[in-house]
Amino acid sequence: MIDLRSWIEPVLKNADQRWEVLVRDFPRLRTKLYSELISNIIEESFRVTVPGVRVGVADGEPDLYIWDHPVEIKTAANNRVWRGGDFSKRPGEYLLVGYTQTDKRTLKWFVVQTELTKSEWISSGSDNYYATSVNLDSVLNGGKFQVLWGDVIFKKTVTHPVYREVDP
Repeated sequence: MIDLRSWIEPVLKNADQRWEVLVRDFPRLRTKLYSELISNIIEESFRVTVPGVRVGVADGEPDLYIWDHPVEIKTAANNRVWRGGDFSKRPGEYLLVGYTQTDKRTLKWFVVQTELTKSEWISSGSDNYYATSVNLDSVLNGGKFQVLWGDVIFKKTVTHPVYREVDP
């Protein structure tokens, strides 16, 4: 895996600034849009913060190329499961980004970097719902990973992300 530890705080600071502008200019955004918007904000924050990063332009491409290394980004709000469509089954490196809102303009983050194979993405099993998913426990038990931001805590039977704010 590429080492992103030194870059994650400046990227999240940039993402926080972009989020503040977005919710200021669009105060009545629907929650349904948040994950897609946050994914785009994270992509753009990597592009402008980390030298040598470019953003994929088509759905069939990875979200980011960090130093020509393909990286997918998945976002999830207030939970420990990330979902994706057909291209999520692509084997490779992922940034699993969790977020929670402390108020309308402030986010707390959890970011884990991992490598996933096609078989680690679980199908919904429904004919009506196409998404696949991966959960935090399978990532932590599955091999290569590093928590880049936040922490994890084990409660009863599953591991939960611990979200952390970025200092301004």
